[in-house]
Amino acid sequence: MILVLAAGCTPDDNSMGTTGITSADLQEGIAFTLSKDIHNPNLIHLKSLLSGKTVYWIHPGVGLGHSEGDTADLKIAFAGKYPVVYGVDTPAGAIYSDTSYVNINDFCADFVSGEAWTYLAGGAGGSKAWVPDNGNFGMKQGFYSCFSPDATPADMVCDKGTNNWYAKGLTWWEPSNADVGVTASDLAQTMTFSLKGSAVFSVTNADGKTSVGSFTYDPVSGALNASGVEFPHGAWADGKSKSFSKDFIVLHLSENQLMIANKRDKALSGEDPCYYVWNFVSKDYADNYKKEQPTEPALPVGWQDSVQVQKKTELTWILDEDVPFDYFTLGGNRKNNWAKVSDYPSFIAPLSGLSQYQLILDSEGGTYRLKSTSLGTIASGTYTVSSKGIYTFSNGLGTVLIGGTWVNLSADTDNQLRLLDFTYDKSSGKTTEMWLGAKQNDIDGTLYQYLGYHFETAPDTGEKTSYLATLIYQTSDWVSGSSPEVKVQDDGETYTCTLTGTQSNIYCLYLDVKKLLVDHPKATLVLKEIKVDGKVLTGYDWSWSGFTEDNGAQITDDDKTGPRIYICNPWNASSTIDNPFYKYFQNGGNNCVPLNYTQSLAVMFQVHFND
Repeated sequence: MILVLAAGCTPDDNSMGTTGITSADLQEGIAFTLSKDIHNPNLIHLKSLLSGKTVYWIHPGVGLGHSEGDTADLKIAFAGKYPVVYGVDTPAGAIYSDTSYVNINDFCADFVSGEAWTYLAGGAGGSKAWVPDNGNFGMKQGFYSCFSPDATPADMVCDKGTNNWYAKGLTWWEPSNADVGVTASDLAQTMTFSLKGSAVFSVTNADGKTSVGSFTYDPVSGALNASGVEFPHGAWADGKSKSFSKDFIVLHLSENQLMIANKRDKALSGEDPCYYVWNFVSKDYADNYKKEQPTEPALPVGWQDSVQVQKKTELTWILDEDVPFDYFTLGGNRKNNWAKVSDYPSFIAPLSGLSQYQLILDSEGGTYRLKSTSLGTIASGTYTVSSKGIYTFSNGLGTVLIGGTWVNLSADTDNQLRLLDFTYDKSSGKTTEMWLGAKQNDIDGTLYQYLGYHFETAPDTGEKTSYLATLIYQTSDWVSGSSPEVKVQDDGETYTCTLTGTQSNIYCLYLDVKKLLVDHPKATLVLKEIKVDGKVLTGYDWSWSGFTEDNGAQITDDDKTGPRIYICNPWNASSTIDNPFYKYFQNGGNNCVPLNYTQSLAVMFQVHFND
């Protein structure tokens, strides 16, 4: 069945060449019939009377507005005059009839009933307004998402307890509004679907101007089209799609959330096709939304690489004398923002000499020590760090008075401190300060805030600096894994990183030495040898410059702070015949078979500082 809600189109040319059949032969009543159902005059039956022909119907329908086959049924919900064109395939091409019309006199509520229609437009006789998701409604991260052009409504999933719907395995980019250039004017648009007598679609822009047209929607396929009005979208995308009215698809629809998508056109944009996904929330939901206060600190993605992966495995953190502590909300925000000792209330004024307290963390051995330069070790033991930044100290941190008569430096009752905030200096590759907080509970035992301690890194003492090397693989479906880290310290030395287990689909394989370029900007890596399951891999030229160089310069990691060896790089392997692994990627190949392993994969490399 095909649901029809608005006017469609007619072909530009009704005849093609000499075929023995012309459009004059394709008359209603002779070549085809249009008849109303005897029980429901809003149900129109289309029937071809010509046998042995491939038949096309063009009608004011949903999606592309056409169908194929000897018969088709149109469910037309609203009163109006609707065009239908009949066509048949011939050796010279398709031949089309003149336009016939179907007159519908009454509204049929049965054709706009159901949950989807209620969600989209308020159901028969109703209307519903939608506004762009600004990223602050507890739904999507912003107005725009980028999906594979192969995404379908069936691919949509969300993480448990969230409304962040996405296409599983087909989500390419989820940028913030600022990242992609969404403007305040883009976010100020409102679109309204109405089913009051007809399918009316209107859009009000940031200036208050309203444009009115019509729309069609198929709840089964998700096809969505507008006539006379464009769907709200980011202005930055103008000129990159064939239409912002036609050929949309509803990827997700619920009571308060709508995600619609149209395709980027390669010829217009100069980029490969993708789905431009436009995220909306219902206006009623937006007008009444009260943002939930965060119940725990939210650290940025990849915080471990900034805080835990430093140039030295043993770091000394000194308690700051000027701003040694502050109170934090459950969401990890400072409550007072004291900037110097004199800002503190007198009854909790920081004591003098607090820089004598040092927290020493050895990430390689997992050991810690809190010491005073005048009193010696206060507490020591082993520690762990969770994915949420919770440090657990095996023997606690003791109790040290640092403010007034009762503000103490100590771990909480679980022997824990939580990372609340940090400052990372990209130029030096170091985290220069961090706040670690102890939970504070009220009289009922309910957590209500953190007491945060402010630590700064100690100056370098001249000890030998370490850099961490890691071997990382990715499969063609983007499953990834990495080897244990190997400490790199000496110029000219040879090191080995080893993956263990089994992997039969190596698509990408690379080795990084993090932070090395910060101290040694000219450092280079040399690939020496590869062993698969303990046996040296022979027959390949490891001296090929493409493993380590790009246009004569050392390849770097994404942060450009560490050198990289791209052992198996599908992006240049597929276009560079000199690559020893070229043949495994040409013609769309995606498995570097020689590097697959059942026990281990070891890569030997040499480091040159070149200072």
